[in-house]
Amino acid sequence: MPPPDSQLALNSYEKKLLKKWIEQGAKFDKHWAFIPPKKAELPTTERTDWAQNEIDAFIMEKLEENDLAPSEKAGKHTLIRRMALDLTGLPPNADQVQRYLSNSSADILEQAIDEFLASPTYGERMTQVWLDVARYADSHGYQDDSYRSMWPWRDWVIHAFNNNMPYDEFLRVQLAGDLMPNASKEQILATGFNRNHPITQEGGVIQEEYQSYYVVDRTNTLGKGILGLTLECAKCHDHKYDQLSQRDYYEIYSFFNNVDEKGLRMDAVQAANQKYFADAPFMTITDEETQGVLSFINKDEGKDVKVMVMNDSMPRTTYIFNRGEYDSPGRK
Repeated sequence: MPPPDSQLALNSYEKKLLKKWIEQGAKFDKHWAFIPPKKAELPTTERTDWAQNEIDAFIMEKLEENDLAPSEKAGKHTLIRRMALDLTGLPPNADQVQRYLSNSSADILEQAIDEFLASPTYGERMTQVWLDVARYADSHGYQDDSYRSMWPWRDWVIHAFNNNMPYDEFLRVQLAGDLMPNASKEQILATGFNRNHPITQEGGVIQEEYQSYYVVDRTNTLGKGILGLTLECAKCHDHKYDQLSQRDYYEIYSFFNNVDEKGLRMDAVQAANQKYFADAPFMTITDEETQGVLSFINKDEGKDVKVMVMNDSMPRTTYIFNRGEYDSPGRK
């Protein structure tokens, strides 16, 4: 890296930087995502009566370094408003504020937190960040950007937060819910996470090319969204100091490469005319499901809705693509 025929060379500053690094011992640490976190020692501060928890100690340290003093503690009214906005995304209503302020209980703020956490709007607020990580949208992207019905998966995420689903289970069912023994409809719906990628509806595209794009998207999202690691640098070739090789990349890619999907199912006009709002594989949600195991889905009565999910029903041989090009397969 880079290949000789690129005619690229280091400039004088880069050469000096490398020389300095070598003179300093050429220390090279692992990528931060591979280093287990260690609990830091609490700093010693001049003022010891302000901190209410360990995080406060670090805040106090920085305040003192900058000759600053902490603000006075906010009143109950302000704290209740902040809690409501943080936990639900909405300000508290007048009745809630009046009820809290008229309560002389010593743990009224704790009671308010419990009430906000139990609110359905808590899940809606917390879900916003995960939807961004999961690249959620109810349209396919690309130039046509046609409608698609992914919102039942969004409703599942809200449901998971409101039911305080453990994080390991939350990840497991989204990545591989369809592979669970006797997978439930809820577990299958959770795998919509893997189908949130852009999908083309432009006629004339090359099927294999876009099918590979979809698998690449799922692979990269696993890295950036869950592992804290950008995997796509290894898609085209090895990098001397990267933790992952190109082979590692395509081994991860292979986990997402068995879906019975096509690069193009139909173009945007055909999809609109046929109301084809979910590219196969998909699951169909009826009134029966929303009255039972999928009762958290806000579906119009009498109207079935389809949502894209995973279904590993087409085993494929995965190759290492030379330079990351779909039409240049190398080793298996």
